[in-house]
Amino acid sequence: MTGAHGMEWLDDHNMWIAVPPARRVFLVDPGTMVLRRSIPTPGARPHGIFVVNGDLWCADTAMRQIHKLDPITGTVRAEIDVPAPEIHGMTLHDGNIWFCCAETRRVCTIPLPE
Repeated sequence: MTGAHGMEWLDDHNMWIAVPPARRVFLVDPGTMVLRRSIPTPGARPHGIFVVNGDLWCADTAMRQIHKLDPITGTVRAEIDVPAPEIHGMTLHDGNIWFCCAETRRVCTIPLPE
C-alpha cells in the first residue's frame, strides 16, 4: 500500500489505514501487514481516521467533510461539513475531533456529534 495517511489502532492485531490513491481504508494486522478487509471511502482523498463505538470516522480533504462510516460496508452513516481549513491529520480526544491543516498549519477542534 503506497500513499498511506491516517492510521488507527484497534488492538494488537487490527489497525485501519487510510490510503488516498486507493480511495479505501484498509484493516490490516499490524504485525504482519496482512490485509483483513477494506472499505471504500466516499471521496477521493481519505486522510485522518479514528474509531468510536465501533464506527470508523474518516476525513476527506477533497470533499471537505468528515464521514462516519460503517466499518464493514463503508456505508456513510453521517457526515460533518468542514469548509475550512483543509482537513489532514485527525484524531479524537475528550469528545472533540482534532484536525490539522497542512497548508495553514492550523490545529482545530469541533465537537463529535451525539
